[in-house]
Amino acid sequence: MNIDLLTICEKREALRRVETMKRPADRVGQFLVLSAVMSVALGCAGTLKPPAAPQVPSNLVSVVSVLPVADHAVAVKWYKKWIGRAPDVMPMDGVAEWQLAPGAWIQVALDANAAGRSTVVVGVRDVEAQRSACATAGIAVGAVSDYGFVRIAEAIDPAGNKVLFVQEVPQR
Repeated sequence: MNIDLLTICEKREALRRVETMKRPADRVGQFLVLSAVMSVALGCAGTLKPPAAPQVPSNLVSVVSVLPVADHAVAVKWYKKWIGRAPDVMPMDGVAEWQLAPGAWIQVALDANAAGRSTVVVGVRDVEAQRSACATAGIAVGAVSDYGFVRIAEAIDPAGNKVLFVQEVPQR
């Protein structure tokens, strides 16, 4: 099996970066997200090499991140401000969907019991530009955390779900 992921040294360096991150008690979930983001970011930074193309075409065509909310109308208003447009699809009462990129969707769904427990990671080209665009739209976004290989800024929707804007930093 030939999987070109990380060399042993690169794995140690990536783990060292994660282990040295400061994790305030109110952001423990961010550590888990950063662990997942790390592999994506390293891939685009040239450290993590994608596996060889599959021999059989994949059946996978899209990803939808579901963000449960307690007040659907308030949440839809917030996401409209952030994204800059009305939902692309409202397939049923209590569900609104936006396509952010080809094959990448977010769904805001009424589910009071699960509200505020989700995180979506949104890759951006420039995290500062995203913060500025959000500020212009009236959406509060936290300060940028720079981990060397990724830069992250966090917004919290009205239900308490986290929206992480992640910019991959090319490694030299």
